Amino acid sequence: MNLLPFNWSAGELVTLPAIDSRYKKHIIGGAIGSTIKGAFGVILKQLVDYDILTFTYYVIVLSIDTILQVDTSDFLLSLTYMLENEITQSVDGSSIALSLSEGQFQLAGLPPDQYLMALTPGIYRFCRLDVKRDVLSEFSQQYDFLKEVALRAEHNLPVVYQKAPVISHRNRLLLDSILANKVNGTIGHITIESSSKRLLLLSLNDLEEQFRKYPVLGSDREEYEKIKAFITNNLDKKLTIPLLCSHFKIGKTKMQQLFSQLSMMSVHDFITIQKIERSKLLLETSLTINEVAIEVGYTEPSNFIRAFKKITGMTPMVYKANNGQIDY
Repeated sequence: MNLLPFNWSAGELVTLPAIDSRYKKHIIGGAIGSTIKGAFGVILKQLVDYDILTFTYYVIVLSIDTILQVDTSDFLLSLTYMLENEITQSVDGSSIALSLSEGQFQLAGLPPDQYLMALTPGIYRFCRLDVKRDVLSEFSQQYDFLKEVALRAEHNLPVVYQKAPVISHRNRLLLDSILANKVNGTIGHITIESSSKRLLLLSLNDLEEQFRKYPVLGSDREEYEKIKAFITNNLDKKLTIPLLCSHFKIGKTKMQQLFSQLSMMSVHDFITIQKIERSKLLLETSLTINEVAIEVGYTEPSNFIRAFKKITGMTPMVYKANNGQIDY
């Protein structure tokens, strides 16, 4: 994970390959430190990279209002532990917002280069555990609530799990032990690795327990499955929340809650993903792009192309060409 001032040129920043000596009390033994300075203030970063995760500790001292861009391109899953002050992070082009207060932690999976943090003057301290892409599927086999995270990650869609819980006493002790480590070299590296991995597992266990503690009622799950089936059987139609609410005789809030709890995505995102998945199969046939758009409920091909590219990262034309059917 990298934090950089948004819309600031390289000439306006000073980057040091170590922690500024004025902030040496924050130095962690065994970590790689760096400092970014500018008129906005100072960003101190300390990182320890391991096989399955990366531990990062940030201290941010701001003198003016600043927007920071978060680069999470190597990760699909992160846990953020807020140690001082509070932050609100947003995902560009989405209603997703992560509000995190001091003493809370939060799990999120976010697409790269769409993640902004708007901060006011003050001091901010937080730690992050970023889980690497190639191990998310393994974790999702052990933790049920991560299955939906993995599903959304496949489609490059943001997800935030639950409201931010309070950092447990045992986890705070682990965090404090990492931040207090003064041993350098291999021993310091191994010490932080052990504590970081334990912190990750304990945090996931806490979230899994929360997931089980507040299960979805059987009747709600049954309703959800019926709505899902209706959607997948009517992808050639223009599906809207009002239409679904009317058909199933439930309120908009209830509809949104069902999908938020059981699929960890909005109704709109679920419908879009289903339409795009169906369109992929149709693009591998002799149907034209326009015909495929109609088959999945898009009356305007331009809207279909836009949605397809957002989900897959490529246009339908490129996908069709790559799969052996060129649309003349």
